[in-house]
Amino acid sequence: MSNEQEVDQQQKDKQDAGKEQKKFEGNVKKLTALLVGESELLKPGKVPKDTVRQAMEILVKEKKEEMIANLKTEVSVLLDKYRAFNKFQQEKKKEMEKAVADKLKEFNKEAGVVFQKMEGIDQLEKEYFEALMAVSTPVQEPTTDASEEVKAPE
Repeated sequence: MSNEQEVDQQQKDKQDAGKEQKKFEGNVKKLTALLVGESELLKPGKVPKDTVRQAMEILVKEKKEEMIANLKTEVSVLLDKYRAFNKFQQEKKKEMEKAVADKLKEFNKEAGVVFQKMEGIDQLEKEYFEALMAVSTPVQEPTTDASEEVKAPE
């Protein structure tokens, strides 16, 4: 395609878009007249103004009722999901609390074993120390005083 053909196509597209825009604006004005009752846009004689207005009021009322019914359903579903979420959250919270309690028990049990081993090591060291002290200090024989001599039975 040459530049001239491209320019012609672009101009044609703009003209078509302009026509569609004018049709759109006209249709919106007619719809506005139906909804808000601008009497200058209604063609006299085809449909009485009151009939169109009543039809639009009924249409709006029905749409509102439909939207309210849909809203009730959506809110109900949302509330059910919220309840399910709360239940799920409580279950997971209980599971978490149980898991934490189990891990605490496990840790405390392992800590108890380690501390018992430490006490055993401390006790062993104390026993070795006492044994070595007993060997390194001479055993003293008990001394007796002359006043404390044992008398033979009479």
